[in-house]
Parts: sequence; C-alpha cells; structure tokens
Amino acid sequence: LIVREGHGLPLESQSDVKEVFQILVPLDGSALSEAALLPAAQMSAAFAAPQSGALHLVQIVEPIAVMGDLTGAMAEANQETMVEVEGYLKEVEQHLHEGPFAHFHLTVSSETTPGIDVATVLLTMTRGGKSGDNQGDRHKNQMIAMSTHGRHGLAYWIMGSIAERVLGATTLPVL
Repeated sequence: LIVREGHGLPLESQSDVKEVFQILVPLDGSALSEAALLPAAQMSAAFAAPQSGALHLVQIVEPIAVMGDLTGAMAEANQETMVEVEGYLKEVEQHLHEGPFAHFHLTVSSETTPGIDVATVLLTMTRGGKSGDNQGDRHKNQMIAMSTHGRHGLAYWIMGSIAERVLGATTLPVL
C-alpha cells in the first residue's frame, strides 16, 4: 500500500454517517489485472468493517479510429467492443459475489468508459471527473488497487506504464 505524505487513508468521516470504503479497480481483461481483486476486496472489507466494503470496477476501452467511408462499421465495432467489455465486467461482478469472495459481502459496481489515454481517464475518474456515465460512483473512491504488467525495455519505451503514471499523479492511496 502506497500512501502519499499528507494524504492519509480517509478512514474517518467528518459526519456521524460512515461512508462506504470504496476502492477503484481498473481492469483490462487480463488475469494479471484481476490479481488486484482479492487484495482490494480484503482491504475494502477491513477498512469498512463493520459495514460492507465496495469495489468499483472500471475498464477503459480505446475506441477504434473512424476513417472515411468506414464510419458506420467502426461505430458498430466500437459498440460491440463496449458491449463485450460490459459483459466481462458483469462476469467479474458475479464472481465477486460468489466463491472465495462471497464472505466479504461487497457492494460491487462497474463501468466501461471510452478513452485513448488510460492513465489520464483513471486520474480524471479519481478526481470526480466526467469521462463516463456513473459519476456518482467515482466520487466515493478512497483508494486505487491495480496491477502492473511490468514492461521494460522497448515495450516500456513504446507503451509506458499506466500504473507508474497513476501512482505518480494521484493523491489516493494505491494498492
């Protein structure tokens, strides 16, 4: 868990009503990104106790560029991709309510958001930005739980590191 100096964990509310402890979990469909789910569930449940914790799953989908006469086909492909990703996130939500995650009794929400720069979209979401449809959910995030693909060499030079960029720019604790 990485916590920036001067930005501790938001464990105590200013009012008598305790907020749900929600963790933002960016996913990309890979098993590596899903590896963040168990520690996020454990952390959210622990910090929210005796209430239920919450996870907000998000996948940023890079839209297919539209060129010339292919506008209709590309728009359809973008829509199909969004539907496929939404289905994937619903499967992950269901998995979090069953099996080894069931005892956490988590509230789970999800969102699919289009965007070209994943790190920028995630940072906008953590600041309460309006890059998707579920703005109410992202205002509640008190932590980010994410994995890194650990790219290095040429792959790192070309693609960079989303996790590194988020870690360097967010004020939220990162798991």
